[in-house]
Amino acid sequence: MSVFNSLPPKINKNHLIKWLKLNYSFLKRKSFILKPLNSERDKNFLIVLNSSTKKYVIKISNTVESKKLLDLQDYVLKELNKNLILKKFIPEKIHSNIKIYSDLNNRKCFVRILSYIDGKMYANSKQNSELERSLGILLGYLSKELQNLMKPSALRKFEWDPSNIKWINKEIKNFHGKNKNIILKILLEHKIFVTKNINNLRFSLTHGDANNYNLVVKNNKVLGLLDYGDMIYAPTINDLAVSLSYALMKKDNIYSTLREIIISYNSIFKITYEEIFSLMTLVKARLTITVVMAERQRKKFPDNKYLSISEKDAWDLLYKLDLINPYLFIFLIRD
Repeated sequence: MSVFNSLPPKINKNHLIKWLKLNYSFLKRKSFILKPLNSERDKNFLIVLNSSTKKYVIKISNTVESKKLLDLQDYVLKELNKNLILKKFIPEKIHSNIKIYSDLNNRKCFVRILSYIDGKMYANSKQNSELERSLGILLGYLSKELQNLMKPSALRKFEWDPSNIKWINKEIKNFHGKNKNIILKILLEHKIFVTKNINNLRFSLTHGDANNYNLVVKNNKVLGLLDYGDMIYAPTINDLAVSLSYALMKKDNIYSTLREIIISYNSIFKITYEEIFSLMTLVKARLTITVVMAERQRKKFPDNKYLSISEKDAWDLLYKLDLINPYLFIFLIRD
């Protein structure tokens, strides 16, 4: 069963607190509270210690999550924290090993604890040129470093990967009118600008989900990148495309945001012409995945509002991008 079809763990906070004190020595004699955090398919809590300013994040995986993928996340967090530039942006792994916790339905869940990065979400921050430049620089350093990291578990198919959206053909029946036409148009564009160009793109390990609710902002700069659960071996340019998909939402001046983020990214990690050719179609592909998944998941999990948190903004942006010739974007980005 896919993690997208499985209900998140069902947790009793008091029981979890007792379990944490028994299983983690640094929490054993501490008084703390748990605050729920948004999550698509897992259960995440903020651990707030009453006796200090330290905070941690406990991540309780979906019951069908692969331990190999969690090991991949731990490996990447450990390696990225060795990079002196990236270290300040990356959560630190606090747990020494992955433990198993049984939820209220007696389902086995893997547990990990990470450091907490304090700040606002990018989605809730006032965007400007300085903030956008800091995002491009972070993504550039990330792409540069991920060239050197890899594990076999990253070689997988994943529905959120914008470089492979053939599966969306089966979901078109859920859409009508203009929305359906836009999706069909993007599927056709994807064949021309991505599928036929795929062998010309650089591949590497990618973060996969640098969206506006996984980016932490403080003092007008991006200072944290969260959630490494979507990592996959894919076109390197995917990470820039995914981030642009969300950074362009609610923007009146799309060109200005593109310019700031892309130029900053390129100053750290040079973009090739072939990547420019596919970039904006990958942006549209990711937005399409967002609206299709929101439609699908809403029917399965109607109580989880987080699953469709970006749906309206994604459609608004798709409508805007639909009016612009894809070759114009290529010329603009090359310029």
